[in-house]
Amino acid sequence: MSRFFHPELLKPLDSGELLLEGSEAHHALHVLRVKTGQQIVLFDGHGNSATAEVIRPGRKDVGLRIVSGIQHSSPPALQLTLLVATPKGDRLDWMVEKLTELGVSRFVPLITQRSVVDPRESKLERLRQTVISACKQSHRDWLMEIEEPARLTDWLNRKDHPTQWFGSLQAPLVARKASNDSQPIASANSRMPLENTSLAILIGPEGGWTSEEESQLMTSGARPVRLGQFVLRTETAAIALTSLALNEFSL
Repeated sequence: MSRFFHPELLKPLDSGELLLEGSEAHHALHVLRVKTGQQIVLFDGHGNSATAEVIRPGRKDVGLRIVSGIQHSSPPALQLTLLVATPKGDRLDWMVEKLTELGVSRFVPLITQRSVVDPRESKLERLRQTVISACKQSHRDWLMEIEEPARLTDWLNRKDHPTQWFGSLQAPLVARKASNDSQPIASANSRMPLENTSLAILIGPEGGWTSEEESQLMTSGARPVRLGQFVLRTETAAIALTSLALNEFSL
């Protein structure tokens, strides 16, 4: 069944109906051309989903009736935050889509000394729409949060930040244990106890971290992680380190 985002899933109208509006209604009416009696799946981005039946396809909205119990899925076991010095153009959209599919909880555009992109609010809103589309496609019921840009120094000065990794060309190469290929990928510098099932991964800009920033990251307790002998694009490093974290903690 087709999936649609409805943030008010738990708040039906007095009549018991739910209205699908805006871009979701447009997609239902003009792309999928839903009909009366057709069943679809609704999710609210907070772990709740339900099957609904189309009872009134309108011109600009769709009247729906819930025909199943509300299902609730647990949030990702690893609360993973990606702070990334955002790349240019479509590469940012692609990265956000893939991070959503992988189960990242939060995405924070990171402002560093060599950053070339500082996303405006209009761009952040478009990224939130990308997240919704990726959740629909991947059957994920929790939206990845898109937060306001943060400066590296401000983030590191927070007292509540979780365990942290950061991409670095100075760290030893991450390698699979030679004794047993089935063991998780890990490096001595990156393996650590996970506190409160939360991990933050920081990815620098295309020009790399400055020596001052690397020093600040190390002083804050962040662990450097290197994925190979070659220099990776920002979005490649983000996807690779996310996959490494999921593998490292067997998720």
